[in-house]
Amino acid sequence: MTQDPLYILLGILLAALILGWFYFRKPGAPETQRADLQLEGEFRPVRLRVHSGIPLHLHVHRLEGEPEDEWFLVPELGIREPLPPYMTTVVHFEPLNAGEFKIACGRGGARGTLVAERSD
Repeated sequence: MTQDPLYILLGILLAALILGWFYFRKPGAPETQRADLQLEGEFRPVRLRVHSGIPLHLHVHRLEGEPEDEWFLVPELGIREPLPPYMTTVVHFEPLNAGEFKIACGRGGARGTLVAERSD
């Protein structure tokens, strides 16, 4: 029984196309991003850099129990989230436009900046 060389050639070409697609394709942009922010009298880091245009899950780790730090605020974006003492709160942001956004705790004792940069 002889095999048709055309089918063998087509099989090799198909395998090469599939392997080439996986090898040469460019990875897409991430669907979401995560960033971490600590609050213990002040925000760390004070300037938090993220990518614009990608939804953000910001994990705010409150490491103290001071009553004036019970809220996480981003006034320009209308965000006001409670921060229970000694817990992590995840704040979800829609895709941000590039720019700088002031962040603060409840009474403004801790301040910082969220910097959304273009990911070209």
